[in-house]
This record gives sequence, structure tokens and C-alpha cells, in this order.
Amino acid sequence: MQWTCADPAGLAEWRPRAQVLASHTLSSLPAPMYNELPAATQEMLSGLAAQHLPQVEEYRLSLVRLP
Repeated sequence: MQWTCADPAGLAEWRPRAQVLASHTLSSLPAPMYNELPAATQEMLSGLAAQHLPQVEEYRLSLVRLP
């Protein structure tokens, strides 16, 4: 199964009262999360961010609270 949502706020249309608590791309992870990743993963993410690939910026990690 493949599923994408360009705007995580749109989840409220699918599931009323859903709340997006956080949403980041792979190149914009919060520092505390990024710093906890293994060094090899940090290097990979830094390399991807430096390339400015649309695929990297379009892929979002979202934390959603469902009712």
C-alpha cells in the first residue's frame, strides 16, 4: 500500500478532530531527534538535504493524534 498526503492538516477531513502535533521533512527534523540518530543516519540525511531533491522535501514524517 502506498499513501501520501501533501498537507497533513487534510487528515482532519478524513478523520474529524484529528490533530497534527508535528510534521517534518527528512531534512528538517528537530535537533533533539536528529541528534539521537546514529552517526551514519545523520550523515545520510545531511547528504540528502544538501542535494535539495524534491523527493526528500515532499516526504513528510507526521505525528498525528487521532480522536
